[in-house]
Amino acid sequence: MIDFIIRGTLSLCIKRNIVIIGLMGFFAGLPLLMCGPILAFWLSQSNLDISIVSFAGLSSIPYALKFLWVPFIEYKSPPLLNYIFNRKKKISNHKLWLISTQLIIGISMILLSQINPLNNLKFLVFLVFVISVSAATQESIMLAYDLSRLNSLEYSMGEAMRTSGYRLGMLCSSVSSLYLSSSYGWGASYFCIGILLIFGSIFSMLLKDSFLSRQTIVLNYINSSDKKYKFKAWILRSIIDPISEIKNKEGWIAIFILTFIYKAGDNLVGNLHNVFYTSLGFSKIEIAEISKIFGTFATIIGCIFSGGMINRIGLGKSLIYGCLTHAIATYLYVIMYGIGYNKFALYGLIFLEHFTGGFRTTALFTLRMYICQNNIYSVTQMALLSSISTMGRSSFSIWSGWIVKYFGWKTLFTIATLLSVPGLVIVLYISLKKKYSFLQPRTSID
Repeated sequence: MIDFIIRGTLSLCIKRNIVIIGLMGFFAGLPLLMCGPILAFWLSQSNLDISIVSFAGLSSIPYALKFLWVPFIEYKSPPLLNYIFNRKKKISNHKLWLISTQLIIGISMILLSQINPLNNLKFLVFLVFVISVSAATQESIMLAYDLSRLNSLEYSMGEAMRTSGYRLGMLCSSVSSLYLSSSYGWGASYFCIGILLIFGSIFSMLLKDSFLSRQTIVLNYINSSDKKYKFKAWILRSIIDPISEIKNKEGWIAIFILTFIYKAGDNLVGNLHNVFYTSLGFSKIEIAEISKIFGTFATIIGCIFSGGMINRIGLGKSLIYGCLTHAIATYLYVIMYGIGYNKFALYGLIFLEHFTGGFRTTALFTLRMYICQNNIYSVTQMALLSSISTMGRSSFSIWSGWIVKYFGWKTLFTIATLLSVPGLVIVLYISLKKKYSFLQPRTSID
């Protein structure tokens, strides 16, 4: 059985579409930390007030609100690239926006590398806002691109590779930034990441455009309306209809709630993992080696294992197993608190927590793929579900510091463990109701 799963997993990993999606995930993961923790670290080392440093956390807001402007890319193309590359209308708006957002992020990163935060704080804030909006838009287009390139049997492995690539992109940006900033300054870090993202735009130019036929359907509908009602038709087709289509699915409320709370435990702990490790006596170098580097590869193993398992045992069981095993891994932090400083124990904890985290993240994202499949509203719907997930992260993480301050670390991780229960209940509910056939094991394409 295990040998069969491994061979099936490897055969999917080497498929061209799967590899491309992994590379796209890498480029999508590069900007995330550069506008969050890395930016906060840079500002703190520039001797700015802590109240100003904390604004870096606001860079995640566009990820939660991207569903508000993503429908616009269905109807309008970026003017400059459209004029240069698309006079014969052979490139979809989505591909042009993907290339444009990557170029904007890359150029903004390079501009950011030339800034002194003490002297140009307002311009820095503006560039970070531009990068965050562009990165959120880029991610939405990439998610819909995954859906358009894969068949239903490839969804799980496609999401596994995208998440793995995304994690590698985050690791690359964070580790390289810390090393480069130590030797050459923060400007070198942002300059190099900016150059990488410009290469990403070149990579996107070479990709096959899988959105063109879909865009034709949307534009034909809008253009068939009278000019007086064209904007109204766009609102209806690009915003109202995608939401209505999801609402017509059985159990859609349960899916929305599951998307919001499935990772509630992780979201509650938020960014306090490093603070916890430090409180146990681990150094920054030990945290970087064990939590960041080793943890990233443990996550990738979990993602790929999940990608291979989902079709074999079913998405429903994968969501249940992911929820249960990650709850157990989260509770191990309570035991780790009692153990104290022990590198061997931390390696074991990090592997289990990141492996199970990668497993369940792939399962959740695969569910999102199935919900948005086989319709022309995928870009907006994927953005909406992704935004709901991001809102969950923002809603729970704000309470972690208060819980630690007044009740301690054991209480935080105990609550985080118990927060897996609501997600487990909803998964069991939709599985037992058998409203979705894709929750069952799969051997053929829909």
